Amino acid sequence: MPTDFSIMRLKGSYETFGIVIDFLAGVEPFARYDLGNLARMVQYQLREGHHLAAVTRDSLVGYCGWLPTTASTADAWLATGVALEPLAAGTKPDAVVLTVVAGRDRAALFSLFGELQRLSPFDRIYFKREYPSRSRAPIKRVISGSRAS
Repeated sequence: MPTDFSIMRLKGSYETFGIVIDFLAGVEPFARYDLGNLARMVQYQLREGHHLAAVTRDSLVGYCGWLPTTASTADAWLATGVALEPLAAGTKPDAVVLTVVAGRDRAALFSLFGELQRLSPFDRIYFKREYPSRSRAPIKRVISGSRAS
């Protein structure tokens, strides 16, 4: 796997959208997700700049996208799987939920997490880790953002 990647935000274009969807379609668990829901999530993330990508000279090797939300909503999502929606206008976020994290390169994934922690204006970042084998239970985590440091 390449180790000469850069972490960046991508331009929200149709071409970028296609590249991200193509990448996610080849990575579990996203390869088995409903395309409509996944596509809307990625469109939102690209449009709002709520994502980071690990990019080599010629390919995408990692992607993470998030949804700013409230800590109470994120706690409910982590505990019960309640559906996440973008916040209503005027509601101030105080947490981030990672809704898409995928990579073909372990170093890229660690770099994506590190950059997100550095950039996040919030105390907590929530995520669940699903595994290709359904016999392995998802891992649920809350990590510190830059404001918690």
